[in-house]
Amino acid sequence: EYMIREAEPGLAEWVVGGALIEDHGQSSPRMQVSVMAKRASSSGLVIWPNTKVVSIVVRGDRVAGVETSDRSVDCDLVVLAAGVHSPEVLLGTDLNLPVKPQKGHVIETEPTQGPPRFFIQDGRYEAAAVSARDAGVHSPAATVLQHRPSGEILIGSSRDFSGFNVEIDPVRSME
Repeated sequence: EYMIREAEPGLAEWVVGGALIEDHGQSSPRMQVSVMAKRASSSGLVIWPNTKVVSIVVRGDRVAGVETSDRSVDCDLVVLAAGVHSPEVLLGTDLNLPVKPQKGHVIETEPTQGPPRFFIQDGRYEAAAVSARDAGVHSPAATVLQHRPSGEILIGSSRDFSGFNVEIDPVRSME
């Protein structure tokens, strides 16, 4: 029997249980796209960074090309890496990508050694975010801690489905 205090000795006394999911992970979308772009380039793929995609050309049920702000490209395959802006790129097609922007209130510490050893997430975090997303409202605050490979600890508390609003809400940031 693996006890929670053995896994994370620094947890508060009121924490009475948890689930250890050993293969749990997260990725940084920006870092992931950067790595994918480098690998694709080294395989001969042509990438035009910072090029505005005006539209994706679809013929029948297949992608046939891309219209950018400065060129037209015929192709059989498109890697859409526009993040939350992907639905905008797909306007005018029958393609649908259900992506919604969200913002969270996070703090990142200076690099440190030591706890936490594992990704720690309040059990309410995912459930609250899903119900908030579906209702189009703010999720209740629920803590998540992530020790990054570079040593920083990311501390998060909320997810707000408020479109592209980047304003900091002082009340939400203190929850």
